[in-house]
Amino acid sequence: MYKAVLFFMLLCFIQNIRGQQKNDTLSMIKFSGINHFYKQDHMVRFIDLGEILKHDKTAKRHYTLANLSRIGYSLFAGGAFLLFTSNLCEKYIEKSEVNLFLVGAISAGMVTVSIPFRKIYSRQACKAIDVYNHKFWTN
Repeated sequence: MYKAVLFFMLLCFIQNIRGQQKNDTLSMIKFSGINHFYKQDHMVRFIDLGEILKHDKTAKRHYTLANLSRIGYSLFAGGAFLLFTSNLCEKYIEKSEVNLFLVGAISAGMVTVSIPFRKIYSRQACKAIDVYNHKFWTN
């Protein structure tokens, strides 16, 4: 009887530990081209993801690469938008001579350069989450 009670308590303890660990897993859902991060069914911002991943060295490295890529694509895509709209406004508001074809080509080139950064960001963020979650499923 004594062994049966201990065995039952051990099973309950192991089940409790397993349940807590699986609730700590992260997930990433891509919706309308935007990555959404979740922990325990609560949305987590990408910035806050760094705080969660800081204890896992490999996951933190992937997060850092994702963050650098995110900054890269934001700079190129945002720069292209600002370049084109500012020159467009200059042409029509100030009636100045702006070669919109050249400005458009440069802006399109900047957007094209930003696409690989976006893909690297998504891939590295996914790797960071996979590395972080791997420790829960291997135990």
